[in-house]
Amino acid sequence: LRAGSRLVAGPTRLRLELPAGVAPPLPGSRVRARGSLRRSAGFANQVAVAPGPWRLAVKSDRFLATLSPPGAFARLSIALRGRVLATFAAVPPAPDGGRRPGIALARSLLLGDAAALSETHRSALRRTGLAHLIAVSGFNVSLVALLAGWAALGLPRLARLAVAVFAVLLYLLLVGPAPSVMRATAMALLAITGLAARRIPGALQGLAISAIVLLAFDPGAVRDVGFVLSFSATAGLLLLAPRWAERRHDRLPRILGAGLAATLAAQAASLPWSVATFGELSPLAPLLNLLAVPWAALALAAAILWLGVATVVPAVAPAAALPLDWIASPLDALASLPAGFPVSLCWPGGWISGLAAALPFAAAGEGGRTGRAAGLALVLIVQTGHGRVPEPPFEALFLDVGQGDATLLRRGREALLIDGGGAAGFDFGSRVLLPQLATRGVRRLRLAIVSHADADHCLGVADLAGRLPIDEIWIPRGAVGSPCAAALERAAGRPPRVVAADLRRQIGGFALRVFADPSPMADDNAGSLVVRVDAGGRRLLFPGDIAAMRERQLVARAGAELRADLLHVPHHGSSGSSSDTLLRCVRAPLAVVSAGVDSRYGHPAEAVLARLAAAGTRSLRTDRVGAVRLTWRRRGPWRIELPAAPRALASSR
Repeated sequence: LRAGSRLVAGPTRLRLELPAGVAPPLPGSRVRARGSLRRSAGFANQVAVAPGPWRLAVKSDRFLATLSPPGAFARLSIALRGRVLATFAAVPPAPDGGRRPGIALARSLLLGDAAALSETHRSALRRTGLAHLIAVSGFNVSLVALLAGWAALGLPRLARLAVAVFAVLLYLLLVGPAPSVMRATAMALLAITGLAARRIPGALQGLAISAIVLLAFDPGAVRDVGFVLSFSATAGLLLLAPRWAERRHDRLPRILGAGLAATLAAQAASLPWSVATFGELSPLAPLLNLLAVPWAALALAAAILWLGVATVVPAVAPAAALPLDWIASPLDALASLPAGFPVSLCWPGGWISGLAAALPFAAAGEGGRTGRAAGLALVLIVQTGHGRVPEPPFEALFLDVGQGDATLLRRGREALLIDGGGAAGFDFGSRVLLPQLATRGVRRLRLAIVSHADADHCLGVADLAGRLPIDEIWIPRGAVGSPCAAALERAAGRPPRVVAADLRRQIGGFALRVFADPSPMADDNAGSLVVRVDAGGRRLLFPGDIAAMRERQLVARAGAELRADLLHVPHHGSSGSSSDTLLRCVRAPLAVVSAGVDSRYGHPAEAVLARLAAAGTRSLRTDRVGAVRLTWRRRGPWRIELPAAPRALASSR
């Protein structure tokens, strides 16, 4: 990889982006490409999201050359996967024209292709903590090996083991070398080799060897979430599950106790990484996993059998898929179950102090129930006695959501959200918003306002609405009938409120004044809801993405009502916004600009920054400093914090 005169040594992962009409090179090919190299800068909030993979955008096939074709392994993998995908594609759709649920489930379980499922079913699996079932892992590889051994029961022992090895390697060819698959394949081959030699290696030894081998080939895998979750869950199964199963209650059947222990052990071991990554925990997950794992095993076994039948006798594939549809029917029931709740790894100081004080009591050893009870009591005493602020401060948190807007307003348990960022193909709700809310103990929003229907303001709210209770959602008149409004209604289960006229509303300590656009013909940006918030003697103004013409109309209509202590700069600092007319009227000493690093739109414009400086307004930019947090008490001064490490010279190029 070369950028100008700079060479990047060693293997580097990047995504090749080609224009329409240019055929992508076959997987495993060695190519030379020339283009624009970029990547997402990530999101610099208190719970940060790391920068995304590098992307090389090639403008024409003239800048793409294949140096050598794929190797034998890659060619076999391409051919096998293509044959399997063709078998799935040959099955006609459901009578209503939609996807066959059984075929979709079979494809997701066999290939790890979550996109085969409908968005409703994918969301249901995520919300209930069952999304791991459609991620190819040791569960799939083990079942493939067991089914192969069962199919070869009539053969000698070594021949059966050879069939199992062949099946595991064939499955690796089919799904590709993802970290979890490579780990499971390595452990399966070690176990089969041990069976053949009648010397079964220790399971922990096998896990360690698998990790060493994988990291030797790809050291960067240690930063891969799938790698960490896969190995931590497996370690939990090996270390915790046997001990927990031994301590089962006498009245609990052995098989049920073992299953519950395995489920809880895998989840407990992977919980820190899962919470840190997704910021969500489903209370139903342990019980649902106890039921879902056998169901998924049945579905995967049925999918493998169906694929074998459909490959040999394609004509019977549609009829043979009926049992798959029956097996997939629980997916609809999952969609009606409640979502998880936001959680965080950031614990208040009182809990940390209490736990530290309780450690000597917790170490009382076996049978030391009195000591452990005393330790728990001490935790509660220290936490209860921890100093409490009689009157919580007001907080305005301008989140770094890249090229978009998202602001959390909070005081104690009262929380509001103005816009939520968003981008197609990226779940802002669970990846960005939910962890920030969890860190602050927010489990419910009193109100979410979507200023207008653009994805970078709306989609994050829609993602969040399926995971967190939101009492009310407001949209402008111009968003009616838009994909934004449809996504909000689908996620929240009810239509959002349309704000077509100015209104006032008091929510907790926040007094809202909303200026609606009077023109029914305004475009998305011009029709933005403009929100003024009064709280604790301070005033904040959120103009959405309005431009100069709407600014002039607003000043003429509202005048001094727009005066504010803080201005959220309209339209990410676009040159067509933040006119002198608006800035002279607002007279804000402080402004926050929400924009993406190296914005392709040139936000914020130099002219806007110059106008802000000329008006005596200090500006803070999320593309430079990340999230901006303001706290204040009634009639007190601002306290400005930057929860993330500033990135004053950050660049995605």
